[in-house]
Amino acid sequence: MDGKEPFIPSFRKIFLRALACAKEYLCGIRFGSFAAKEQTQIPYWRKTAHQFFKFGVVGVVGFIVDTAMLYFGINALGLGRIAAGMFSFPFSVTSTWIGNRLYTFRDAPPMPPAKQLAKFAFVCAIGIVFNRGTYSLLVSTIPFVYDYPVIGLLGGTAAGMFFNFFASRKHVFGA
Repeated sequence: MDGKEPFIPSFRKIFLRALACAKEYLCGIRFGSFAAKEQTQIPYWRKTAHQFFKFGVVGVVGFIVDTAMLYFGINALGLGRIAAGMFSFPFSVTSTWIGNRLYTFRDAPPMPPAKQLAKFAFVCAIGIVFNRGTYSLLVSTIPFVYDYPVIGLLGGTAAGMFFNFFASRKHVFGA
């Protein structure tokens, strides 16, 4: 060998490039070229895909909040797995509502925050059937998931994501 180490890109660089490619595909724009692009009508499917991508980004933050509060409920409050999952849910709902209001659907028609939060909580209360139903089923039936409840939380989040996106988009944010 000539003394040079082979080029191995870091996980961070790969992840950031993947995000840039996804955003370019979904939005039809490149990073850094916002000012140069003329604002044109975005096709419905592309706008929906872009909002879904942003909804997913906000969902990651909500998942982190949900996970932190789940383990707080289990470890600090001594709650069982299912009770801790129910305890953590309102914290996740509130954090994702804030993120969706300020980021995902920031161009939505204005609505008083308390009314919008109530509508979002109602949609999420229906979505809890998918979300916490899947979580409860997984932690109750699979010993590995019982030992690592975050896996059940991830499964529940995925199950509720599609319902919550389309219901929130239509009934909460009017986008």
